[in-house]
Amino acid sequence: MESVQKYSYAMVCSSNMNRSMAAHKILISADEQFDCRSYGTGDVVRLPHRNPRQTNDFKFNVAYQTMHDKLSESNHRVYTEMGVLGMLERNASIKSHPERFTDLSNHVDFIICFQPKVFDQVLEDLRRKGIVHGGKMSYVINFDTIDSLDNAEQSAKYVYEFVKKLEGLNDLSELSEVIEDFQLNIPIEMMWTVTIV
Repeated sequence: MESVQKYSYAMVCSSNMNRSMAAHKILISADEQFDCRSYGTGDVVRLPHRNPRQTNDFKFNVAYQTMHDKLSESNHRVYTEMGVLGMLERNASIKSHPERFTDLSNHVDFIICFQPKVFDQVLEDLRRKGIVHGGKMSYVINFDTIDSLDNAEQSAKYVYEFVKKLEGLNDLSELSEVIEDFQLNIPIEMMWTVTIV
């Protein structure tokens, strides 16, 4: 039987590369097939470089596969060992390229971030754009997550469990209690707010 989900979701990190994409994948791969997209708030997409003092920078409209091919050609062994090529392969299986949050124009019920700085950037962007969707509420929630492959995967599992709880709510007036209870059972900090856009 096909499941009908109540809400729409946006996963947001800085580069739309690791944390947001790990959560994006788990949500769209779930049996529930949640209505989910993902975005980044940075000016450019930053990927690890084989020199730890540098980064590999790309524009947001560059395809994940193009990034993969360029880094693979540069040093396939190193970027495989770093996990970068595997991450790009995962991302390319979900969508073609990173997307910027500033380009989001449709209403989203829940915007889930993975870093306080990104949380603040999302709120600032919502205020700056002043998008009008008939005064609809958007809930912005942060799961403070270290930007590593392992932490992103673990945080994505928490997000999945949290989203399942959201879908089970009959009334979003219960959201504060749900977040407080959920926070007690995970080792990462959460914060949230509501905006009307």
